[in-house]
Amino acid sequence: MFRAKCRWIENGQRPTKYFFNLEKSNYTHTKKTISERRLQDDSITCNETVILKQIENYYRNLYTSDLTFSEIACDTFNNNVESPKLSEDM
Repeated sequence: MFRAKCRWIENGQRPTKYFFNLEKSNYTHTKKTISERRLQDDSITCNETVILKQIENYYRNLYTSDLTFSEIACDTFNNNVESPKLSEDM
């Protein structure tokens, strides 16, 4: 609704074919893609493959953990946690 820049929506007009055509014309494919990317060496690339690889590497590093799982450490932690217990009456 915001991209179509229609005030009629605020006043309660239903979405119509006219509205959706405005939406389509105001939000083209070029506005949805990243066309340039600054690399680590301060150079700028327009290569789509390089840009996609940079984005992939960013999110791969963002969601990768450096922590390793140790079952012994996990058991030690769980054994030392004091949690309240319900009595038989409760």
